[in-house]
Amino acid sequence: MNRTQKLYELAHGLLYPDSGADCYPEEFRVRHAETLRLADELFALRGATPDEEGRLCLALLMGYMATIYDSGDKAQRRAAVLDRIVRVLPELEPSLLKCRLLVYAYGELFDERLAAEALALLRDREVAPAPLSSDERELLDALRDLMAY
Repeated sequence: MNRTQKLYELAHGLLYPDSGADCYPEEFRVRHAETLRLADELFALRGATPDEEGRLCLALLMGYMATIYDSGDKAQRRAAVLDRIVRVLPELEPSLLKCRLLVYAYGELFDERLAAEALALLRDREVAPAPLSSDERELLDALRDLMAY
């Protein structure tokens, strides 16, 4: 597993904890510390392609959102990652990755254009022959929750 994927999985686990799993305080602290350490380690990297950059930015943003600890400049790093996301979005083909980036960026910026584009991508998928995947359904629910807020 590459480091970007590891960061994504760590952050996803913190943002969406398994309701049936016990998490002890020490384990919780270790997960947060590891997530922040890995985010800080990957922050200076750039993806070689728009998809790689998008995956890296998504993992970074989620990592910084999920952690309770602050490395001193976490807010500045989050803002820098959001700037990178805004720059890479036009280069990405319609995909689950692009939709995730739109939803997470909307959750930080509350720019209605981001929400509208994410909704359009998800609505296009809803009318496709196959039903939405569990990931797409989770994303649509998250977006609707954010928009209701």
